[in-house]
Amino acid sequence: MSSRIVLALTLVAFSIAGCKGLLKKREPDPSASQAPAAPPVPVATPAPAVESPKTVSDDGIPTPEDFEDEAFEKVTTATYATELDRLKKDIGK
Repeated sequence: MSSRIVLALTLVAFSIAGCKGLLKKREPDPSASQAPAAPPVPVATPAPAVESPKTVSDDGIPTPEDFEDEAFEKVTTATYATELDRLKKDIGK
């Protein structure tokens, strides 16, 4: 036989042997078997029914105009500074 044929057959033999080595199953990692089991997959539950929004009359919603009379009675030129300080403290909380 010529040296080329021997070389080709040798390469084929080594490549087949290498492929068989790759196809062998790897042994599982022993630390992986000690890992806790995966948590169960949650089952889809139907969403709760959405209640229809409650309607509120416009008269029940306070507006700045509702507080004007009280503000005019409470805040005067003599008490505006103390009322302003009190409002600043309330807003700062």
